[in-house]
Amino acid sequence: MNSQEIAVHIEHVYKNYTSGHSIVHALKDISLDIYKGELIMVVGPSGSGKTTLLSLVGGTLSFNSGEISVFDNPLHTMTEEELTLFRKDHIGFIFQQFHLIPTLTTAENVAIPLLIHQVPWEKALKKAEETITRLETQLGGQMTGKTTKKVNLEDTKKRMMELTRELFKERSMDRRAEIKKEIVMLKGLLHGKGGKAAAGGLPKGSLYTALKTEQEMEVKEAKNRIHSIYSENLKSLLAAMEAQRAVEHREPAFETFSKNIMHLENTLMEIIDKYQNYLTAKHSAELAKLKAKGQSTPESETLKGTLKDFYSHDFSSLKNSIGEEVHSQLETKRAVLFEDAGDPNSVKLSQVAGTSEESLFNLLQAKDSRTYEKYARGEIERSEALMIARKLMAKETGLDEDTINKRFGGK
Repeated sequence: MNSQEIAVHIEHVYKNYTSGHSIVHALKDISLDIYKGELIMVVGPSGSGKTTLLSLVGGTLSFNSGEISVFDNPLHTMTEEELTLFRKDHIGFIFQQFHLIPTLTTAENVAIPLLIHQVPWEKALKKAEETITRLETQLGGQMTGKTTKKVNLEDTKKRMMELTRELFKERSMDRRAEIKKEIVMLKGLLHGKGGKAAAGGLPKGSLYTALKTEQEMEVKEAKNRIHSIYSENLKSLLAAMEAQRAVEHREPAFETFSKNIMHLENTLMEIIDKYQNYLTAKHSAELAKLKAKGQSTPESETLKGTLKDFYSHDFSSLKNSIGEEVHSQLETKRAVLFEDAGDPNSVKLSQVAGTSEESLFNLLQAKDSRTYEKYARGEIERSEALMIARKLMAKETGLDEDTINKRFGGK
């Protein structure tokens, strides 16, 4: 036993991925202690779980079971918000590729992580340039693109080719989705307008771009939270209905389920309204602050004028998709509970209703990759993607079009 202080403690960790209808065991019962000051190399063939293990320790990937502690921080008990703060303060990754942003200078790329720590941009940029100068002195070379040049786009193209090759080999659906998102992002950088950076500053309009990106991420996060609330509560309601049905008749069980899921829908509508009002006010204030500093652009002024209508449309779409999902759940459960148990349609509807969300997304990716890509890019709501997947599952079971449209809605 090493007497040194433990930096990383891994105990009986399991990590599984889904691939089609099968499960891939990326990591199986891994236990390991790493001590402060040790230099550790993880070696193994492609697909053996090296990247997965590093991602778990770095807090960027969740695991199915076990415990991981890094500098006495128990990752297995942390929320997503706590993990984000942990990574900000403790974790750094050195990638095989640089992953630089081509529309920014080298110094600006180096300065970006400091912004996460609330360092003012001018101070962050100065510190980045000093760090680069110090490295040039130590290494006896000179770095190009430090203040005025953009990063070589050839690196971005090369990274896209590597990701494309990885995509063809990758079996994990989760990892495939991540790869596709990165490819889409890199395409946007290659074909975007990004202006040339002036010495000591960001390209024109990039402050607005960064703010708009942050706003979009906050809206997406709000939607994900709402979907998470719905999914977790739905599981509880379904379990409670089955428990009540076991001791009482199906009528009171369904009546209670109907009442509770409608209450859940109403509560979610109130939460959505609060999110919409909060984000509209917050982002309007941010754009006003940008104008007060003299950093606004015609695009930011246009966005400010349309922000309220944009969010109203965006969150109304979320309300509609959740409403359709609730209606589908009620219709499906009613059919399963009250239609003749010997009716083939009832049996098939029961099969669709019992399909997990993970399996539904697997089916959607396999049968309708275009819709799955839209969902992965955040262009359609989670509930809408699940509705489409349930229709596909219903077709797979042999249900006719009339029954599918009646139970799951038709366009």
